[in-house]
Amino acid sequence: MGDNISIAAVIILIISFLIAGVSVSSGAMADLTCDVIQAADCGSDTELLQISRETGGHAELPDQDHYSWLLCCGSTTNNILNTESDYEATFLMLSGNTNAHVEKTDMATPAYAVPAKIYSDNGIPECGYAENECPSDEECLLSISGPTNAHVGNCEAFGTKVCCKLGSDTFGIISFEDPTPADSETVESSRVVINVSIEKLTNPDISRVWVVWTDLSDPSNPTDKEMTFDFSDGETYYYNTEFTGLQNLKQYSFEAHARNANNEEIDIGPRTITISISLSVDFQDPTPPDKDISIGNSILINVSAYNQSTKITSVWATLYSGTGSTTHPLTPGKALGGGWYNYYTEIAGLANDPFANYNYTVFVQDDVGTKVNTTNRTITLTTLLISVDAQDTLNDYVEDYAVDLDLSYVDIGGFTEECYLKNDDGEWVSEPCASGIRPNWDLPAQNGNHTIIYNVSVGPVSMNASDWIVVDDLPPVSNITTPVREYLYEETMIDLAWDGEDQNLSDDTEGIGVDCYTLQYMITNAEGIQVAGWTDLGSCDPGTSLDDINLVSMATTHDPTVNDPEDIDMWKFSFRTISQDLLGNTEPKTTEDWSTTVFFPKYADIRVFTDYGEVPISGGMASANSPVTLSIKSKHAFGINVIINYSLTSPNQGLVWQQKICNNLILGDYCNVTIPAPNQDKELNFWVFSAESADPTNHDKQEYSPPGAPNAYWTVYLFKHPVAEFLSGDLYLTIGSHYVIPAKVRNILNQDSPITLSLGGFFGQYAKFLVDGQTLGYGEEWTETFNRQEERTISVEIAGADLTTTTTTLELTGSNPPLTDIHSIGIDVSLPSEFPGLNMVGIVMLMVFSVMVYYIFGTRRN
Repeated sequence: MGDNISIAAVIILIISFLIAGVSVSSGAMADLTCDVIQAADCGSDTELLQISRETGGHAELPDQDHYSWLLCCGSTTNNILNTESDYEATFLMLSGNTNAHVEKTDMATPAYAVPAKIYSDNGIPECGYAENECPSDEECLLSISGPTNAHVGNCEAFGTKVCCKLGSDTFGIISFEDPTPADSETVESSRVVINVSIEKLTNPDISRVWVVWTDLSDPSNPTDKEMTFDFSDGETYYYNTEFTGLQNLKQYSFEAHARNANNEEIDIGPRTITISISLSVDFQDPTPPDKDISIGNSILINVSAYNQSTKITSVWATLYSGTGSTTHPLTPGKALGGGWYNYYTEIAGLANDPFANYNYTVFVQDDVGTKVNTTNRTITLTTLLISVDAQDTLNDYVEDYAVDLDLSYVDIGGFTEECYLKNDDGEWVSEPCASGIRPNWDLPAQNGNHTIIYNVSVGPVSMNASDWIVVDDLPPVSNITTPVREYLYEETMIDLAWDGEDQNLSDDTEGIGVDCYTLQYMITNAEGIQVAGWTDLGSCDPGTSLDDINLVSMATTHDPTVNDPEDIDMWKFSFRTISQDLLGNTEPKTTEDWSTTVFFPKYADIRVFTDYGEVPISGGMASANSPVTLSIKSKHAFGINVIINYSLTSPNQGLVWQQKICNNLILGDYCNVTIPAPNQDKELNFWVFSAESADPTNHDKQEYSPPGAPNAYWTVYLFKHPVAEFLSGDLYLTIGSHYVIPAKVRNILNQDSPITLSLGGFFGQYAKFLVDGQTLGYGEEWTETFNRQEERTISVEIAGADLTTTTTTLELTGSNPPLTDIHSIGIDVSLPSEFPGLNMVGIVMLMVFSVMVYYIFGTRRN
């Protein structure tokens, strides 16, 4: 009867599933639901991320609370958490805690370090990425604009989806039990016990329980260790194991795993711990390494000893030789910090002719009788002396693969001698045992760092001497860094800047370095005829800039008919740099770095004006706090029609063109467009079309400015902070921390002008300028003359030195007559985690106590 009821129940259950259309496979649609919604709509769901906009926003961690859009997730089968648990997965990496760009977690070279995580109370979530649509068993959390440096939005915003599903324990829940160390705990023992419990078993037939243990100094070699059954209360099973011989001041991680007879697996962790034993001692340089062979008759021993809660009473070395052992006390040296102290001694007058073998151990004892010691080291003292020197002429770098070796060897006599040479890990090559030059030693045919090893075997010992040499046969690379301007508007004088670097070699060794640069130019006239091929402008020079390059004079050198600026109208000037390293390797460049065409308009003269004067029309800088006027003046005696096309947009945004049309402008007439002050950073792009009024459709009687319009245009940059601005948002500091903020300083005037800056705000007293190696503190002004339209980056260093948790400001104030400007950022300073006992309650109590002390003692009168 019971069997029939069981069969009927199964049939009814199957029918119920079919009727309801429920899949029996676990999937994200049943487990996890996520939406990007307003904070008020999150309800009982869990907030995993905050986003500045629903589509194309920046991101921040849930504890920042700056944005109104939230990534909220819920589940019918799990508790979704945003606080740490043993079941977690990282679904994105953020560039910072707030105002962050994002990147995938699987980048080959990660750029960001702040993880965004999803936590569960049962089973590790699984997260990944998909294009266009998440798999059917996964839920879309949000979408991102690219693999890195990306914006985020809801799942409809971008093609790349962030997909997750909730894991579930297949046959039970595994948990760590005391005395298992907590994550990030410091353990004051070389022994660690790990206990786990396994509960909610659907199949109690556990086949294996084990720990994966990893020494984080060698994370590629984890160790598996079985756990043994301890006891069971009928519902929960307990297992334990222990690890011994752990090394002081090392970090280890561990995670626990369990498997049942069906080969299903559950796990927990990892946790990371640091070993900190109260008494220890280690050899330090210049103590000879173990099995060393040293020239001389003394041994120098240097150790660092560590104690945490006791006092070191004695440190000594025991030296063993063929005649017995001797004890040598070590002299205390300086305190090394963090509980570490230095001790040293030199044991002199030892036998060494021709060879003598010794071994030694250092002991440390504290005031409660605990004694620890180093490992035993052996050393051979001898009078034998050898050396190898790779002969080179420049800082151990050469450009070819053959070098001369200077070998040194002292024959002590009476022993069989054998000498060998080799490169790196290559084969030994027999060499005569003699001092002197060994010419043309062949190095491996690959650039990079090579080690040459000289081995001398004499009697019972074998000694090595080595030298390294770098083969650098790669040329450096260089490029002109001046922003490219396709056209120069009535300009014939230019400034250029460039930089370069020597290429890293095949093994990532740095090249020897750039020695100098040769600036070259090429000229093509308005008819497309090459006037000058690549020509050196000066010789190989270490400089990285050249000002006041006269294009007219340059052209006249190759074409004597050029006499004035308009003779080079529509001439193209191309430039490049050829770099050379300190070994003479020269950059093989065949293309240009930078080119521009000189343009002198014939129909319409364009000028740009603000309240602060005229602005260059090509790459000029101006204030966004002033109206901008585009002024077109007719240069044609018979009259022209003019169309001004202009677009005022935020930087890096799409162009939205507007037009102003003026007809029948005779010589000297103006057509003007005045754009109101935008009061925020903007780019003003514009181009002008001019045609003769009498024949406007004749292509020979038309002019575009710039000539490449409408595909090219002039650009003027408008800045809300035209004098100075920080290149960083608000900051979060802890006491004692330092931060260097870059700041842009610019002269937007069309003339050389002094700029004066000062630091202000409540936090200014803890800040200082760092400008060209010069340091200026609070209350000191920095003044320097800038060239016309020059922009420069300086640094401001601040220190978290104030005991406060309130947001304060740092002000950068500048003046550039007739301009003034101020830019501020917020700085939030709080107590660091290094002071766990000093919380806000403690601070308030301390302040109250201070007031009481002052009232009692400070107000007394004699």
